Amino acid sequence: MERNYFLIESGHELEQKIKIFINDMTKVRDSRNLFKEKHGGKDVWVKGRYLAGLSFDGPSPQGWISPRDLPDSCYRPKASRIVCKEAWQEFKDIPPQKQAGDFDNEIGFSATVSNSSSGFMIHHASFEKINGTIVINLPENGNPPKGLVEIKKSEYWQMKEQEENAA
Repeated sequence: MERNYFLIESGHELEQKIKIFINDMTKVRDSRNLFKEKHGGKDVWVKGRYLAGLSFDGPSPQGWISPRDLPDSCYRPKASRIVCKEAWQEFKDIPPQKQAGDFDNEIGFSATVSNSSSGFMIHHASFEKINGTIVINLPENGNPPKGLVEIKKSEYWQMKEQEENAA
């Protein structure tokens, strides 16, 4: 499905809401990575919104388990083991990741649904930062929330090209 691109009206409340959303997502990512680094993990495993565990190059830390519903290479601290008490608390305290529907709600957008050959497709709002400017993109049949100003696709691609050339 084609997408339309929007900038936020200067000074509109959406700007602050999106900055808070980005900040919250960054905190989750950073807390997961800090947990991974502290416990010597190689990769972070996520299930839905939540941290599921870590994978390791070598053996997992003492007392960690591989949950049955996840791959054998994913480990997390076991709550009932004394050796894992601190790691379990850290693991449990990592906040859940926000998802596409959360962003839709935050900006006041209603996801759209379309038919496809394999069933239904749900189309959410999304955003990206291009040279520090937040660009919102919505499905072409979506109803833009107040506070957004549509830009031409050519303007969007020009912004992307400028960012690429600056890198």
